This record gives sequence, C-alpha cells and structure tokens, in this order.
Amino acid sequence: KKKTVICKRYGTASVRFTHHSKAILCASKYKTITDSVRYWSLHDNKVLRVFPGHRESVVQISMHPSNDTFMTGSTDGVVKFWDLRDPKPSAMLEGEGVPALSYDP
Repeated sequence: KKKTVICKRYGTASVRFTHHSKAILCASKYKTITDSVRYWSLHDNKVLRVFPGHRESVVQISMHPSNDTFMTGSTDGVVKFWDLRDPKPSAMLEGEGVPALSYDP
C-alpha cells in the first residue's frame, strides 16, 4: 500500500523506516533554525518528535537494527546518536567531511 507523507514546510532530504512499519525518520530539506530530524507517524501523518541540533544539513540517518537508537550525520562532519524516546542526543562525534553511517548488527 502506498502512503503519502505531507511535509511541505520542512521538505525531506533523507528518510528511514523505524522498527514500526508505520513510522519514519525524516531529515529536513529546508534550512530552519537548526537542521533537524522528524519522527513521523504514517498512520495519521503527524510528527511524534523532533530531534534538533545539527548546524548544517542532515544527509545520513541510520536506524539500529534491534533497538530504538539511531545516528544522524551532517554536512558539517558531526555524527549524533539518538534514542527515539528522547529529543536530545545521547552522544556526538565531530569529524571532517560528510559522514557515512551504518550499524554493524
């Protein structure tokens, strides 16, 4: 079944499904005060939580294969670690260049 997510205000740059087939993580395409990731319910097309904090565009999202944690990578070289239940990052790594992210199950 096809589902349309309406997010005209922020746009979409990167999208990943969570463990629930009716929820996604979606990076903002348009610049806001901070570049953020939104946790969307596909069931009712509503934002469940916003994960703000990157200074530049989020270009990578990687969902952990067996729990509710995920990573985001930004064009400023920063990688942040998150939990779906908490809008603040649990950890951060600073590097150079655009990060490539993946969990090793």
